Amino acid sequence: MDDIKFKILLLNPDPSKSSKTFKIINSLHKKNGPFEAVFLIGDAFSSSEDFQNLKSLDVPVYCQEELDKDVEREVPEVDNLLFLGRFGTYKLNCGLTVGYISGRITDYDAVYKYFDGKTVDILLTFQWPKAIAREKKLSLVSNEKLDPIVSMVQPRYHFAVGTNSGKYLERDPFKWKDTNRVTRFISLAKYGREDKWCYAFKIGLSNSEDQHLDISSENPFKNQIEEPEEEKVLKRSSEPVSVSKKKARLVDPSTCFFCLSNPKVATYMIISISSSVYLTVAKGPLSFPRDELNFSGHGIIIAISHVPTLRSGVEDQQLSVLNSDFYRDILKYQLALIKMFQSIQTTNYCVVFFEISRSSAVHYHIQFVPIPTELIDGFETQLHKTCKKNSEMYPNNVTVQFAKLDETIEEDKSKLESIMNDQEYILFTVAHSDSKYIKYIAKLPKEGTVDLQLPRKVLSYLLSTPKRSQWQKCVQPFHVEEEEAQNFRIKFKPYDFTMNNTII
Repeated sequence: MDDIKFKILLLNPDPSKSSKTFKIINSLHKKNGPFEAVFLIGDAFSSSEDFQNLKSLDVPVYCQEELDKDVEREVPEVDNLLFLGRFGTYKLNCGLTVGYISGRITDYDAVYKYFDGKTVDILLTFQWPKAIAREKKLSLVSNEKLDPIVSMVQPRYHFAVGTNSGKYLERDPFKWKDTNRVTRFISLAKYGREDKWCYAFKIGLSNSEDQHLDISSENPFKNQIEEPEEEKVLKRSSEPVSVSKKKARLVDPSTCFFCLSNPKVATYMIISISSSVYLTVAKGPLSFPRDELNFSGHGIIIAISHVPTLRSGVEDQQLSVLNSDFYRDILKYQLALIKMFQSIQTTNYCVVFFEISRSSAVHYHIQFVPIPTELIDGFETQLHKTCKKNSEMYPNNVTVQFAKLDETIEEDKSKLESIMNDQEYILFTVAHSDSKYIKYIAKLPKEGTVDLQLPRKVLSYLLSTPKRSQWQKCVQPFHVEEEEAQNFRIKFKPYDFTMNNTII
């Protein structure tokens, strides 16, 4: 089966001449086929077309949605005609997988999450990726948001049109680093123009034939970097945004949504306040309520002082951060939280704490998520897998390498203390119990782009909730946040060291 080649036909039709398009398809299928499938890319139909005159099709034809989703168009009912959605994948009967993104990307996060971890044989998009448009010094045909998606799915054939009138280009094939996949990019002009508007090719289920190609063309995506967002005011987030190379906006305590002095701070989400830090539930939680745990459990330990790092929050700069009152306050909350989650009878929980300590950050904080014990053995594997994937997708980003440290070993404790005192870092603390902690720490350079979503990505995949890797996409209604915060306070009260008669 792998040696069988299937014929595929692509056309960029004139939407006002659908009847003629159908006749052309049937004629080509008879003379040059048979085709396994035909794809109409670009805008395939017009509301002015008399659909009743459309004839049946002799081959399965797949159409993308119209470019302008706000324009209502009549949909023809024709045998063998199938309309694809806004984005997704479709598996042909022969086994080939086709990915598609119709029109212009309006919800990038949803599209990216959908394609995360997938590869496709054929990719259909309206716009070009910016990496290819840049080579031709074109800007209006491209969308830079496509680049990380193309890099992820690594299509063997990528078809696009670029503009309403189409733009023809057949780029030389290029190869992806460290894989055996080869991509051919073809953009088609619209029917009626002088340039090529249809394209037929053969493709098998195996890409073995590509291994013998002499690829001399450079991969245009090799220098692609993740486009970080500009630093902006955190809207009571549980996740900082990536730091841009652009000048970051200055966020002072009056506008910082982690500062208690800000009149807009969401006080209804606060659980407890100590001398140096305070405890709050997180917006857009990674985890869900489960059985006896009637709240998500995802929360944040936040510095009261407006400081970007743990080091900067220690008043005596000669003092090790591990010996500071600031750090001791954090440890008290961590111990209390571990004991609280371990008191849950219906599910055994470990607790994972994570933090990013960078001088360019807005306000220092540590997040925590309860993880069912049966999942925690997969943490280290998922951590390395996510880091590897990020490095492949964004080769110009800072390479993140984690060291595994056990504080009960003196040498490991010294390494941890040295990094936390003198370096910028990402740190995971996996608490198996109130006496067993494993640390995973990665040193960060002071310059360069860092994926600040990395810790959340790791845990979202560990929890099998990849769609919750960005907090903005899973923010809960006010009444749910308020109810979960109240349930958290009730559960945490016996362990709150800021109150009298606690049990720790």
